[in-house]
Amino acid sequence: MQREEIESQGAEVQAERGSSLRIDYPALYGFGLQEWLLAFAVEEKKLGRPATAAEVAQSLARRRGAAARLAENWEGLRLASFEEAYALWEDGKNPYDRLRESRWAQLLTYQRAGIKEVRLCVSERSCPACRQHRGKTMTVDQALEHMPLPVKACKHWRERGVRFGWCRCMYMAVFD
Repeated sequence: MQREEIESQGAEVQAERGSSLRIDYPALYGFGLQEWLLAFAVEEKKLGRPATAAEVAQSLARRRGAAARLAENWEGLRLASFEEAYALWEDGKNPYDRLRESRWAQLLTYQRAGIKEVRLCVSERSCPACRQHRGKTMTVDQALEHMPLPVKACKHWRERGVRFGWCRCMYMAVFD
């Protein structure tokens, strides 16, 4: 389906349902419009009330993550966990556990690819809690054991009044 067609159908559905549907979410998360609308119906039936877009995005991402975990598709799990973390954060809920799972899956992807060492990628504009990790390098096994990222005490976005931080720090593969 072409983007224009999805947007057109989405605008019609949004006009019927009201603004809570958030038609921009399918494109944001890579869901098809039909999958999105079906998930809305399922989630609303389960909740017994109108679902929020963030709740539907969380549900879809959870399903993707579960399928990826069963298949040991670590890259798929990384993406699904990140999508769920973002939806949780947008809904005002703590994304830490899903961000952590996303970073864990990233490390497993590196391990499977034979990468032995990672660098903790931390911006100079990161919060003080994150900057403590700047320039560190460790083995993938050490990173999996200690999981320094995401930083639980991260304050990114909290200074703007957001309840939970959003750690942007990442692991970068180190090649010999």
